[in-house]
Amino acid sequence: MTHTVNLAEWYAFYTSPRAEKKVAEKLEIQHFEHYLPLRKTLKQWSDRKKMVIEPVFKSYIFVKVTKEDIRKVIPIEGILKVISFGNIAQKIPENQLAFLKLLLESPDDIEIESNLQKGDLVRVIQGPLAGAEGYLTNNSSKNFKINIDIVGHSISIAVNPAFLEKIPS
Repeated sequence: MTHTVNLAEWYAFYTSPRAEKKVAEKLEIQHFEHYLPLRKTLKQWSDRKKMVIEPVFKSYIFVKVTKEDIRKVIPIEGILKVISFGNIAQKIPENQLAFLKLLLESPDDIEIESNLQKGDLVRVIQGPLAGAEGYLTNNSSKNFKINIDIVGHSISIAVNPAFLEKIPS
């Protein structure tokens, strides 16, 4: 008799607008492992400017559950649905979320010259983002930026050009 091991996987869930932080609190209370990528951004109002912490992906939160436990997450207030294609919940590879966490923690401002050109497909070969692939979007002398696709969204991150290699087309 064989037993199938049902390991938890990461899934993206769609939330009500501006409910991401409240959903994260509810997931925490119910002991669901989750990840809500946040960033600091400067907001401008007519009378003031203020640094605020907001979700990187509006109306999305990532939850690590078994396929069977997805149905336990959906009833949580603020969760609208699991992201799926053709009625199949789409797993998010753990390495994509690891890259996202590193991207959000990465420093920038590096000065190195390279022969890479804007639009080149590149791979990070060294450092905490090793293995990530994306397209070079900016190659000024101080800052190389690449776009990395994570869960259907593009993240732009500054990377030391010495850590990049061109992927042959």
